Amino acid sequence: MNRYDATQAVFLAVWPKLDWLFAGPLRQFRSVRVEDLGRAIAIHAAHDGPTGVEILEWDEFQRILQTG
Repeated sequence: MNRYDATQAVFLAVWPKLDWLFAGPLRQFRSVRVEDLGRAIAIHAAHDGPTGVEILEWDEFQRILQTG
């Protein structure tokens, strides 16, 4: 059973292909793969410990994943 309707399925398929459009201040809206998100959160928590609520944008995820 698919939990997404057709509109969401199309959106999820198309959004990553549009990443190149998001430059400069729009970089924060680039897609993040779920696998990368989970890995970045685990790395960040292991290095910095729990700090409460944080908002990490695309560039921060990339930095965390690269420095891992």
